[in-house]
Amino acid sequence: MNASLPPSIAAQLSSSSELETPLDIRDFLMRALSLEGMECMLDEDRDIVFRLEEFSYCLRLFDCDPEFVQLVLPHFLTLDEVEELPGLLMLADRVSGRVKNIKFLSARSGDRVALHAAAEFLVPDARQIAPMLPRAAAALACAVRDLRTLRRLM
Repeated sequence: MNASLPPSIAAQLSSSSELETPLDIRDFLMRALSLEGMECMLDEDRDIVFRLEEFSYCLRLFDCDPEFVQLVLPHFLTLDEVEELPGLLMLADRVSGRVKNIKFLSARSGDRVALHAAAEFLVPDARQIAPMLPRAAAALACAVRDLRTLRRLM
């Protein structure tokens, strides 16, 4: 299994003892991100927050569903008018059809709507996503840039 992983991550996986708590898994993923040159921290929800290029990402692990992991690019766009949402969701559907494993989510608060982009993983061990994070973050950034470009052209 470790043969296809970057050497720094493979070494951590093979030398790690069995992880017993979700905090240990978060610590492992934070170390893996640090080895890739990304500064990261735990937020108040115990999500791992890190910055890569121009975007801030949130890596969410769910104690109630340890096989599900979500990498989110939160609040990349806020709409002041809800009427814009249907057209924007059509554009988002187009982008997510082109960019692998990306979906767009909306969160409404009063008259405002925030858009988030997410890459989701189902894995037997959350540590396995470590080598996939840079590619997933790049795909999220690409999808967000594409959506912003399409929106400007509307």
